[in-house]
Amino acid sequence: MEESKIQSYLIRELKKKGWFVRKIARTNSPGDPDLFTFKDGRVVWIEIKKSGRIADPLQEYKRKEIVSYGMESIVVAGIEEAYMYIDSL
Repeated sequence: MEESKIQSYLIRELKKKGWFVRKIARTNSPGDPDLFTFKDGRVVWIEIKKSGRIADPLQEYKRKEIVSYGMESIVVAGIEEAYMYIDSL
């Protein structure tokens, strides 16, 4: 499944659960995750990949940087992982 369809699913379902969600389009910081989400003081950045894909080295560096500031940063690879993530909230 295309990343855009996985992303649309996540945005729709997160909003249903009351999350503030913003798609990160273009920034002056390459490697930033695709989505910024926030609810009840919890901040989660989400990188979206096709099933079987992993974050590239720059994206992984950015993920670790975000975590070092006390926020969560995850990679969702494929629609199955998206379903599991939504179900875990």
